[in-house]
Amino acid sequence: PAWAPAANGINRAPALDGAYEVYLDGKKVTDTDDTEYTFENLSIGKHTAGVIASYTSGKTEMSTVDFDVNYETGIQTAVTNEFRMSVDGRRLTVTGEHSAVKAFAADGAARDVTRIADGVYSLGALPAGVCVITVETPGGQKTMKIVLR
Repeated sequence: PAWAPAANGINRAPALDGAYEVYLDGKKVTDTDDTEYTFENLSIGKHTAGVIASYTSGKTEMSTVDFDVNYETGIQTAVTNEFRMSVDGRRLTVTGEHSAVKAFAADGAARDVTRIADGVYSLGALPAGVCVITVETPGGQKTMKIVLR
């Protein structure tokens, strides 16, 4: 599968150790700066590919694609995980079905998150430093650690 950054079109500098962490069936396969990765010698059956984008401001949640490999066609079906979180400055963008968005400062104190638009939130109430964002989704709670300047 081809991978693109989960930053919703926002350009950010990649981390020095590689822009993407690539996973297959829950196991890390490689770190790469490439936006494409080809899995080779896959066994017949169901697999899950995943990618985590790494930025100087932190890492994204893992985006996954479930797919089946069969003898006739290679990949039979693919289902994408449409949930993504990204931060640009003090703006959080959440793509996919979600409900409550919470933010916590490094001291563990909950801070206000202001909804700006559908899926867009202001993190203006958070102090500079390491913060944790949690989002409730139908599949459970998703968490992302970020560094605000």
